[in-house]
Amino acid sequence: MDVLVEPRVWYKSTEEAMKDVEDSYDKYQGNLDGRLNIWAIPLQPLFATKELLVRLKKFADDKGAGLCMHSNYDPAEVDLCLKQTGKRPIQYLESIGVLGPNVVLVHVVYLSDSEYETLKKHDVKVVHCPTTALKLGYGVTKYGRFPEMLKDGLTVSLGCDGVNGGSSFDMLRVMYLAAGLFKDSRADATMISAEAALEMGTINGAKALQMEDRIGSIEMGKFADLILLDRKRPEWNPLFNVVNTLIYHATGDSVDTVLINGEIIMENRKIRRVNEEELYADVQRMGESMIRRSGLELRTRWRKV
Repeated sequence: MDVLVEPRVWYKSTEEAMKDVEDSYDKYQGNLDGRLNIWAIPLQPLFATKELLVRLKKFADDKGAGLCMHSNYDPAEVDLCLKQTGKRPIQYLESIGVLGPNVVLVHVVYLSDSEYETLKKHDVKVVHCPTTALKLGYGVTKYGRFPEMLKDGLTVSLGCDGVNGGSSFDMLRVMYLAAGLFKDSRADATMISAEAALEMGTINGAKALQMEDRIGSIEMGKFADLILLDRKRPEWNPLFNVVNTLIYHATGDSVDTVLINGEIIMENRKIRRVNEEELYADVQRMGESMIRRSGLELRTRWRKV
């Protein structure tokens, strides 16, 4: 962010911001057997100057990296962009040359018809974050056009946003919401099938990350990234349609084993590399410390006892 907005601790000059991105790329790109990819992420169009946005796009193009930001998630954000630039966010990004197949836009709820066509024209990737939309009231079921995007061939993947936004990193939960929300809001049970939701959460995510040649599906030559789900659970019985059961019945609690590039990371629901009890205690302490330092009061409608 080279625009001075809150929180100010995020602010840096244009040169400092570019140096941070370039240094991070040089230090970390390709680590973890090629899994770690350094992208430029200016958060949202108005949090970076035109100069920084253009330079970050050139950086992404030159390095074969991606450019990711939140966009069109709130009417106030769209109105502010209109006020400051005379254009809606996606129109503005196009006007300065900051769109393309290596650009990923997150949320993308409030779209004009021309912006929708612009996304298709430039093959921009879209991330739908249903848990955040439901928690923060983005109006996604009223204004979102994700079924149309899928029908028109846009790459629509799924995200959990920050944990303070979506409150859950359970991708099975997110896939369930992606499959269900528009069925209800459109009163049409054919909207976003279970299979489409599973693709949004797997291969479409890999495409958005520019890693579809390595992850996202079980194919020869790709990383052996696999999860094994425990069928000996109530939600999996009786079993007739695996994909329907996975999307509409299961949650992350069904996951028994996780393999990353063939290495077993979790088995029998126990993570091998981490002491979970110590981790939970650390997280609790960190959270309490953040609350104290923020000076914020945690409020509830119910009286504490």
